[in-house]
Amino acid sequence: MHQTQSSLKIQIDQLKKLHTDFKLCGEPCNALLDVPHALLGYVTALLHDEQPTAPMATPDAWENLISQLNMHFLLPLLYWKIKHASKRTRPPATVFDKLRYAFMFNVHRLMKAESQLQEIVNAFSREKVRLMVLKGPALAWMAYPEPAIRQFSDLDLLVRPEQFVQARAILAELGYKCIVNRFDIFQDSLCNEELAPPSDRRAYLGIDLHWIAHVFYGNRRRVETETLFRNARSIHIGKVKTEMMHPVDALIYASHHIIMNHCNEIRLNWIYEIAQLARMLEVPSDWFELQQKSIAWGASLAVEKALKMAQIWTGLALPEQFADFTRWPSSHIAETTAMADTLQRQYENPVVAAKLYFTNVTDAVSLLKVFVKLIFPTQEYMLHYYPNANGRYLLAYFRRWGLWAVNGMRWLLKR
Repeated sequence: MHQTQSSLKIQIDQLKKLHTDFKLCGEPCNALLDVPHALLGYVTALLHDEQPTAPMATPDAWENLISQLNMHFLLPLLYWKIKHASKRTRPPATVFDKLRYAFMFNVHRLMKAESQLQEIVNAFSREKVRLMVLKGPALAWMAYPEPAIRQFSDLDLLVRPEQFVQARAILAELGYKCIVNRFDIFQDSLCNEELAPPSDRRAYLGIDLHWIAHVFYGNRRRVETETLFRNARSIHIGKVKTEMMHPVDALIYASHHIIMNHCNEIRLNWIYEIAQLARMLEVPSDWFELQQKSIAWGASLAVEKALKMAQIWTGLALPEQFADFTRWPSSHIAETTAMADTLQRQYENPVVAAKLYFTNVTDAVSLLKVFVKLIFPTQEYMLHYYPNANGRYLLAYFRRWGLWAVNGMRWLLKR
């Protein structure tokens, strides 16, 4: 569909307003919104499943667009859409070649991830540890017409909390190395541990091993892992049979992840995924369940904002019965406060950041343990997250504390 200059400007102004508080990733934030209007309109038209004519632009402008879109993990998806569109939609050959390379690279990564997952699923099955795959290849196979158009950089796995230590041990036997042991101390304030892949499997991805799917920062509502397993769906990731969240649960999880966890570094592929998940919901049953669960889980505002982003960026049409958000159940006060605190956190407010972080730590002893570990993390943690200290343990500590002090001063000066 052809866009006039005036309609394109209105659309871009709408996008800039949309991302005033909830910013897109980039250097700087929202950098994608500053590319030439014709190129940004071209991208939005593709995401709307239209077949726009590739605009005239300089090689440098196209190169900048590709660089920005790469940060949003969108290149394989756009290649797929352009490949199946009319020839007038194709960008210059050098640009299309870069899109094709990103797609082929992701095909290779997906094949390796399937092999990696098969090994993990087999090991967990032998030890009778129930496993769910979050995001990544699970969503690629569940929500996309071609799995390779969904780019990902790691594997997110969920196990029951009572089986977490056993699951970590199984992965250790397979050669994975836990970067930082979080479970023992941070069980109430965090949700996962990171594991590096085996040193002899360079193509393998790192793993985020979860004991709960996510933490609702600023809100003491906690979604029990057992609830997610009870609603889980079986899925085949290639030849690997495993489990995945129900689309309703996955949409709430993805919305909270975008709005509350990454409010100043939102990727467009996440927004596109919201649209894909929404289109999978049964009308009206799943939509009623979405309303009820998002309130119960303290995520109704996040779901609303994520769906609105998907509407504008992808043209998502909500079912008529659910299109008016003023008719959705009202959010709780605690959720509204958490949303306001989240926006303050992105402006480096240390008081609000601490408030959100400690929300689910309810007793004094646990609070003290978490506080001490934040001030004095393990040597392993410090050397991993502060590699510029060149192995000097105390220097890493001073850099950590110095960064906190600088952020605190910035916040004070902005007040």
